[in-house]
Amino acid sequence: LDAGVSAVQAVMSSQALPALLEGVLLMGNYVNAGSKTLSGVVGVTLDSLCKLAHTRCCTGEPLPLPPRQPGQEPAQLPPCDNALHLLVRLLQSRDAHIID
Repeated sequence: LDAGVSAVQAVMSSQALPALLEGVLLMGNYVNAGSKTLSGVVGVTLDSLCKLAHTRCCTGEPLPLPPRQPGQEPAQLPPCDNALHLLVRLLQSRDAHIID
């Protein structure tokens, strides 16, 4: 019982989980923008995370990110295997301590 309570407390106090779920929602809406039935979704399921982990999205080469400030050199994300890795790396590029 203590393990279950500890797990619930960890989820409820997590700062990374809301950012991850928001990213999943944004990524899903972007990918499904052309679909009448799938665009504009307002929630995600935990099954969505599993689907992201099985969705290949990268060529294995670093991905450029737009510069945060004018005149700044664009950063690059390291290569990733699937959409979940891409999402986590994007979140880490915005806040390096998000998954501490």
